[in-house]
Amino acid sequence: KGRPLDPDEDVDALADELARDPLAAVRRFIPDGAMPPVTTCRFPEDERRAVPLPAGNFLLVRAAAPFRAHLEYEAGGRALRKSAGSFALADGSHAAFVDHPATDADEPLPATLRLELSAPDRPVRGTVELQVLPERPRVPNPEKTSAEVRRGDFSALLVNGRGAMAHVRARFGEVSSQYDALLAANPDPAVPCDRVVLLPRVRAWIVNCGFSTPLDTACLRGFRADPDRVRWTFDAPVGTGRTVGLAAELRLVPGENRAELRFEREPGGGDPARADDGETVELVLRPDVESRSFHEKTKAFTGPERDFPAAVAPSADGFRFAPPGRVPLAVRLAPAGDGRMVNWSNGRMVGPSDHQTIRPSDHQTSGTKPRFVPEPEWHYMVAHPAEAARGQDGSSDLFSPGWFSATLAGGDAVVLAAAVPGGGGSESLESPEGLERRKVDARPSDLQTFEQSLSAASRSFLAVREDAPTVIAGFPWFLDWGRDTFIALRGLVADGMKDVALAVLRKFGAFEDRGTLPNMICGNDASNRDTSDAPLWFCVVAGEVGGGKPPSDLAKVVLRILHGYLAGTPNGICVDPASALVFSPPHFTWMDTNWPAGTPREGYPVEIQALWIAALDLAATIEPKGPWRGLRDTARKSLLRFFWSPERGFLSDCLHADGGYRPAADAVADDHLRCNQLFAVTLGAIPADHPAARAVVSSSERLLVPGAIRTLAPGRTAFALPVRASDGRLLNDPHAPYWGRYEGDEDTRRKPAYHNGTAWPWPFPSYAEALVKVYGASAVPAARSLLATALPLFESGCIGQLPEIMDGDAPHASRGCDGQAWSATEFLRLARLLATP
Repeated sequence: KGRPLDPDEDVDALADELARDPLAAVRRFIPDGAMPPVTTCRFPEDERRAVPLPAGNFLLVRAAAPFRAHLEYEAGGRALRKSAGSFALADGSHAAFVDHPATDADEPLPATLRLELSAPDRPVRGTVELQVLPERPRVPNPEKTSAEVRRGDFSALLVNGRGAMAHVRARFGEVSSQYDALLAANPDPAVPCDRVVLLPRVRAWIVNCGFSTPLDTACLRGFRADPDRVRWTFDAPVGTGRTVGLAAELRLVPGENRAELRFEREPGGGDPARADDGETVELVLRPDVESRSFHEKTKAFTGPERDFPAAVAPSADGFRFAPPGRVPLAVRLAPAGDGRMVNWSNGRMVGPSDHQTIRPSDHQTSGTKPRFVPEPEWHYMVAHPAEAARGQDGSSDLFSPGWFSATLAGGDAVVLAAAVPGGGGSESLESPEGLERRKVDARPSDLQTFEQSLSAASRSFLAVREDAPTVIAGFPWFLDWGRDTFIALRGLVADGMKDVALAVLRKFGAFEDRGTLPNMICGNDASNRDTSDAPLWFCVVAGEVGGGKPPSDLAKVVLRILHGYLAGTPNGICVDPASALVFSPPHFTWMDTNWPAGTPREGYPVEIQALWIAALDLAATIEPKGPWRGLRDTARKSLLRFFWSPERGFLSDCLHADGGYRPAADAVADDHLRCNQLFAVTLGAIPADHPAARAVVSSSERLLVPGAIRTLAPGRTAFALPVRASDGRLLNDPHAPYWGRYEGDEDTRRKPAYHNGTAWPWPFPSYAEALVKVYGASAVPAARSLLATALPLFESGCIGQLPEIMDGDAPHASRGCDGQAWSATEFLRLARLLATP
């Protein structure tokens, strides 16, 4: 890669160096300080992960015994193979270099590494899966064919900018989770609060001459998820071998608790396989309704079976559903061509001049007027397999007040509008013109780069808290959190949204109290302040939004936070005077699982020190004569002294001080290899040219999976991490705490895994950022290539979004929230960082 072997090279010396340290030997052939173009794969450790292989990198394979390696992949429709034999290393193990697969693809390609080991007793065969990455990813495809929908489990997310959402499945009319809904309203017009599921699904049929066809996967033609609308297309049989084409399009009205589901019969265009345009067919729609918190279930026998039917007030073309003490819903079916809809505040009809939500079509409706037929029915035990897989209640009961009917000729369209009477908030985050422009800009069909797709995904999480923007941590079930919001703001700042970030920081800054900020805000309740990282992330973002020095009002909040830490916060955060490092109570970092205590990390977590040092550095620019520069220098020295061990080869994750505060010198350093050490490099807590920085990058490579990074490396540890259930039962092996799958019961299965092996997308870009920090421009191509690992995530699960978490073990299934703010924004921040010359 760098230069050919010199004829005068001492080959024996090179062979000796290769045996001692293959990467050191590689560095002889590249410029000083450049990134070795090598990705390391360890067998058998890496049998449990898919290894991302950046474009242009060689694969260095390591194993305990002699072996032969075969890298198999497909390119250009041909099956290809690259092979290599191993050489002995000085420590008795063996290694081999395999050249990078030749491909000009613009998307990640799967590859398989097959190993044949010459073990003493018998041959051993093994496989490791790889993801071969392109130099740059293409734009994500928001469309799925009917075959793909039948094979996979795809969903889509729509938001209204006020905390409401639609979370729907590609399989039209189906629900898989209690969080699935065509309309989950945010009933508080001022702040994000628990969403209320009102319209979980609509079932639909096409009827012709007594022949009824459900609109489902059997006749689905395709599915498309754009940031502002979701579209299903069908070819519905109507008898005698003919079909009608039908499109169903869902959108949420910006700023309002209103969903519109538009059905349009496509013109036949003279196609003999299509029913004639003048021949009308009947569209039958049956909505299922609820009125419950999205964290609850509807159980008919607990009262709804009695209350729901009595809560329906039907009209000729719709109904109002208002159970006592619950959020009401009004539903109406109207021709798309009449330009009218219901003013949900008072129930009167209004025209286009009053409300321009449904735009008239270019034709006049020729079908009959839609009608509503009251015919109540219950569907009991509707399956929720998503919750069942989590060990939760796996079903709910759904109520349908009746059904709608409309006849459609070719080109006709009707709209089923569902809304909370009164709207539940009518002002959007931006002006109507700005919102409309943003929606158009975010259309995937118009996007030209992968970075624009990340930007569109990131902006989905913007909402309004009173008179200022805020960030929803994740859909479908989170609200606005402290640390999540501040981390997400970094990507929005990089994307040019400094005004939004400033407004959010000012709103959160008003909650500052003696060094603390809210860990999360539930409605108007900001009492949860159990976080040692949220205030420090606030400081980091305040510096970034100000270009290195925050505005004066934010600077005052930064200094109050740091003074609060020095004095000791009311919830137990304090600074060790000797080391100038920050002591954190248990469960105060982003690895905050409790009951059971998955990762208590009481003491001195490594990323808290990195954030603290960055905050001290910022304070020194705000108040040059203050104590900040001296504290920063002492903290930097202490970080290297207590966390770095050349023999271990990475930074300790935490200096443990169980049972309460003690000096850092008396705390115990663990040997847990975690991704948190990356922030010591990216935030500048340790110099980029220090051997520890290079070791952080090298060791963290072992944690990478496609699109995410594991929270803990597999293997045995000397420092025990016991996880106990509420009754005291030991749930894990304390000296092998890695847990590769996030599934099953929450308290005994998922919480022990959540931060002990589960892979998270949001810290993944920090690896690529650290790579560039350490190796400079030579690492930029590999870092850009790593961005491509997000492409398959965009095109699976919730289309157009990145998930909260993934299994640490291959095949790394997506878990948790379908769309997570900091997952999208951190990839966006990296993309903008790498785009900067």
